[in-house]
Amino acid sequence: TESYNQASIYRFLICGVILLFPTSCMGATLPVLSKCVSQESKFVGRDVGTLYFFNTLGAVFGALSSAFLFMRFFGVLATIWISAALNIGIALVIYLFFRSYPNRQASNLADNRNEEINLNTGSMTVLLAFGFSGLCALTYQVAWNRILSLLLGSSIYAFSLILTTFILGLALGTIIFSQKINQNKNPLRTFGILQVGIGISALMITPYFGNIPFVNRWIYQNW
Repeated sequence: TESYNQASIYRFLICGVILLFPTSCMGATLPVLSKCVSQESKFVGRDVGTLYFFNTLGAVFGALSSAFLFMRFFGVLATIWISAALNIGIALVIYLFFRSYPNRQASNLADNRNEEINLNTGSMTVLLAFGFSGLCALTYQVAWNRILSLLLGSSIYAFSLILTTFILGLALGTIIFSQKINQNKNPLRTFGILQVGIGISALMITPYFGNIPFVNRWIYQNW
């Protein structure tokens, strides 16, 4: 048991080190693009929300197609190489595009954006709330994956379905609220209500976990 725990820790550390750099770069693409996508501060919620929707929709397609298309027809190793090639291709396209972008305009754009940033105590509280909410969301996703794996199995297809459903919910929620955010007179209160609603719904569904196998059986027999 001790050797297994040590091997698991080493494997976790090695995978974490390998994934840290590429995932950091992938996560940084959205904030960087958000700097350029919105030209007016009063429409930043709509513009950045729409950008996040398309970004997340791409993740939905990737999570679903990687398991049900690429791995099925090309295999795991070829899928990894295809994914790596696509990421390198995207990086080259972005590099060449911004390389031809006038330095003066890029500098002015950065200055204008920096002038609009004013982080006070309230802003920091909201940012911390975003971070904590994201941490809870990831934990919630892992919990659902563990629970549903008892029924769907631990295959890559089961993980792909759960991940796709989770990300699709993020995408749909983003596109709906991004179109209405400019009409919201108190977005902070709305954010708080949504967080409380998520927490309450998570607690309310917990007692029904034991009935999931029976629901799954009914679906299998009837559908």
